[in-house]
Amino acid sequence: MSRSTVVSAACPKKCRRCKKGPLVGQGAEGGRKHVGRGLCSYCWELVAGTDKLFDYPRLTRFSEETYFDWQALLARDPALKKREGAALLGISYAALDRALTRYRRRLREENGAVA
Repeated sequence: MSRSTVVSAACPKKCRRCKKGPLVGQGAEGGRKHVGRGLCSYCWELVAGTDKLFDYPRLTRFSEETYFDWQALLARDPALKKREGAALLGISYAALDRALTRYRRRLREENGAVA
């Protein structure tokens, strides 16, 4: 998967678990922030591999994931507007538009195909 992501929620400035911060470059206790869930390294190590990790949902989405979710929504309702679809996905209209543009551009560059 590509590293291009769509931010679906505001990235926190402090660790979402221990509330220490700021999480800019370095997180609480001098560890690096786990960007995908807004956790410092210490908290990430505590919850990784446990059921508690699901208490901290991902804050980012891959462009590919967003594209396929959008296609699934369109398959269910072909008349769905992009604004409505963005709300259903939990992201802004602009974020959905950028993700679709990035994914389509990447497809053209890699395969010469137009999506």
